[in-house]
Amino acid sequence: MSLRRLTVLALFAAALTVPVTADGSPGVAVDGLRVTPPIGAFGAIEVGSCDLITYAGCKIKTFTLQNVGSEVTFIGGYGIEDPDPGNAALVSGDATECGRLPLIGGYWALAPGSSCTISVAFATFTQGRVEAELRVWFTDQFSPIAVIPLAGVGI
Repeated sequence: MSLRRLTVLALFAAALTVPVTADGSPGVAVDGLRVTPPIGAFGAIEVGSCDLITYAGCKIKTFTLQNVGSEVTFIGGYGIEDPDPGNAALVSGDATECGRLPLIGGYWALAPGSSCTISVAFATFTQGRVEAELRVWFTDQFSPIAVIPLAGVGI
């Protein structure tokens, strides 16, 4: 492994921190919603190796949304916020369960103690660090109830 690659990977690793909830467990808990893992660290990704339509060659991470509160958590939607569109995509089909939660008043209802998953495929078309966010919201994507940073390094 070259010194340049070691430096990039070291910088990438140093830039990521893992938040913890009030009870000390890993994840981000906001209004009873815990997301694990709290960050999407995809590591080194070969430039152009991922097809975001078929997911061939992609690195895929699955995030679990868990209601750790005592009331129903309502989810209006979720999606990828990407300053350079094309770096990340939600994996459709059976890999993403949150879209199959029961609907109450037009919102997905996550009951106390329940969880669901969202899978994200990550790609890059440029060398260097790439970033995006997985956002979960109640009323609109500009006021998320959870933001999960996504990052990788194009090599």
